[in-house]
Amino acid sequence: MPELSEYRQRFNAYQAELSEDEYLYLTGRKSGSDRDHIQAEYSDLFRLSAIKELGRAHEEVAAWRETERAAIRRLKAFAIEGFVAGQAAEVTSEIDRYKGRQQAASRANPISVSTDLFAERIEIFQRSIVSTGYESFSDSRRDLKACDPAALATSAEKLLSLTENRYVSGISEFLPAAAGVTIDEAIDADLDHLDYYTSFDAWFTSEKMKPLYRELFDGLGFNAERQTNLSLTSIDETARIKDSLCFPVRVPDDIRLVAVVAEGQRAYRRFFRAAGRAQNYAWTSKDLHPEFRFVTEWGDSALLDCWAGLLAGLVTEDRWLQGSLGLIESTVFRDALRLIRLVEIRRHAALHLYELEMLESDLSKKSSSIYVDRMQDALKVRYNSSGHLAEISPAFSHGNHLRGVALEYHLREFLRTRFGSRWWTSRKAGEMIIDLWNTGQRYSVEEMAAMIGLGELDYEWLANQIV
Repeated sequence: MPELSEYRQRFNAYQAELSEDEYLYLTGRKSGSDRDHIQAEYSDLFRLSAIKELGRAHEEVAAWRETERAAIRRLKAFAIEGFVAGQAAEVTSEIDRYKGRQQAASRANPISVSTDLFAERIEIFQRSIVSTGYESFSDSRRDLKACDPAALATSAEKLLSLTENRYVSGISEFLPAAAGVTIDEAIDADLDHLDYYTSFDAWFTSEKMKPLYRELFDGLGFNAERQTNLSLTSIDETARIKDSLCFPVRVPDDIRLVAVVAEGQRAYRRFFRAAGRAQNYAWTSKDLHPEFRFVTEWGDSALLDCWAGLLAGLVTEDRWLQGSLGLIESTVFRDALRLIRLVEIRRHAALHLYELEMLESDLSKKSSSIYVDRMQDALKVRYNSSGHLAEISPAFSHGNHLRGVALEYHLREFLRTRFGSRWWTSRKAGEMIIDLWNTGQRYSVEEMAAMIGLGELDYEWLANQIV
């Protein structure tokens, strides 16, 4: 393994090259992705020898130097994730080829990715994590990222239980009007359709989207148009890019926010989500180690999800709707979006439980029925098992999303209490948010909550806020 300083430099360069490649490919600026070539060029970062050296480097740092110890743990987690993914690279490539054919196929002759391929990949992941010295993915998360997926599962179950009655009554009333089916007739695709709720889309014109972005940050005390390190470009929806996205090419010097400018509340929410991530990256301190500036592919995305949700949540704020869109009578709209958000949160809670169960045990033929049972119990509509293993991520991404939602709701309540119900118009609120953005990805959402003074994230309180 290269020296620690050199490893950091190569880590930084690797993340930049991957992000720029993804940006150029998804926005149509080049015909193919160079991802495989980039990963091969930086394969030294993911060797078992590198993992062992990072482990030794961590042990040699004095206990009182916790920031440096945390930084090395972050690098070790990155190296392990890259090693595990690399062991399954051949299977992943085959899955990607199937997906490419799937996109090109007609609806009359669909091509499905074999469940056996996903099962084979997960089994490779499970074997590979053991070879790095950990018993399981949960074991590595607890050690390297101070996050316990099993403890989070208890919170997810509590969240599902406490929101169930409100969810059932709300979705039973909403589905016939929004999707034309009763809850007994509905399938999972009907829930996906709700995300496109169009009854109020006339208020969300494409022409207003970017001006409202500038207005938001003007209210928080800075001019988004003068941010030389953050570029905002518009693009039409394509086969490669359907939602607004953020590309952190070099953090914080080159952040690219791509807006899919379109009419409708969904387009606005997706744009503000991408903007929240982009601003977090753009205000990240240059003085941080690179591993505290990026979220890696299998990294802890909870904090980014918090910032994304905080800004997207403005679309459900009565005072924002009145002041920025002129929408006065918004109760029906806000109730609909809160229910759509509840669908999303319950889905992630159920998927975290399923993901944990599958990653922590031997895969069995019952995995599809376990998936169907989990999803139907959480969302109360009929599910099929198609693609159930594709939902599984060793990053515990569904759990990360839940943790991000928890901080988002706690932080929003804090901002309202401290800066008023129109906190997004407060320069003092903007100063505080920028201070938090400066810390990049240094802290977990749990650490961030403690640092702000919010205490421990309370999922029972969160359940009450959601409904």
